[in-house]
Amino acid sequence: MNSKYYCGVLLILLSALSPVWAQVGIFKDPANFSNDVSTFMAGPKTEVATNAGTGVVSVYGSASDAVKTKIFDITQKLYQKKKFKAPQFVDFYAALYAAGSKKNISQTDLDSLLYVTQKMVEKYDSKQITAFFTTIKNLFDKDALFVSTFNSLNVKGGFYKFRFLEAAPMPSENIDDLLKEEEKQDEELSELDDNAWETVEESTPQEPVVDESALNVGYIAPAQPAIEGAVIVFQNIDLSFQTQYETTELKGTSGSLRLKDNILLVKEGK
Repeated sequence: MNSKYYCGVLLILLSALSPVWAQVGIFKDPANFSNDVSTFMAGPKTEVATNAGTGVVSVYGSASDAVKTKIFDITQKLYQKKKFKAPQFVDFYAALYAAGSKKNISQTDLDSLLYVTQKMVEKYDSKQITAFFTTIKNLFDKDALFVSTFNSLNVKGGFYKFRFLEAAPMPSENIDDLLKEEEKQDEELSELDDNAWETVEESTPQEPVVDESALNVGYIAPAQPAIEGAVIVFQNIDLSFQTQYETTELKGTSGSLRLKDNILLVKEGK
């Protein structure tokens, strides 16, 4: 084979590997964040990815030091996860841009959002994190908690905060007390077994006493899911459930959206 053939093959290999080489070592220095984002988000070669990268760079440039630190830290940790590529960053970066440009949220609230995001990156799996990014993008960009081709759940008015609530500790029990209770129950069961075959004196049957109040207990609501972990806490908001055929509203309600599984718990409203 002649040298021209080898040169052609080499050029093809270099062009294929150049995007990979360009990303080696990125997101290591906060001072290079803007350039690294531009390089990284250019990878998918889509307008959506490019715009998301441009948007987060603008947010980063005007952010407080605390917010900048969190944005860089989250980006770096996500980049180190093998499942997170540029397309998975699109919703996250787009959400941050919409939060600043459309909602004009304060640096304090943005810092709270990023704190919750850090906790999710630390404790939740990739699927939950990706779903969270989609949720906050819809919230800031479309005023919606859920959007699909067929229906949506929109929110307006009121206010909301991002929080990370640690699970309530299990009640502590005295192990000695528990053991004594178990021993007592064992003794009672043993006595029942010993007396099981004793002769019982005949007596006149008694009419059973029925507690009328026990017959009309009504509906007993099931236990509500625990509000813990990453949540959005809402107060005095209006919810609009929209389908292709109708819209139903719940006004003046409050509650929480549990972000690990998008379970929404609300109370009151009309």
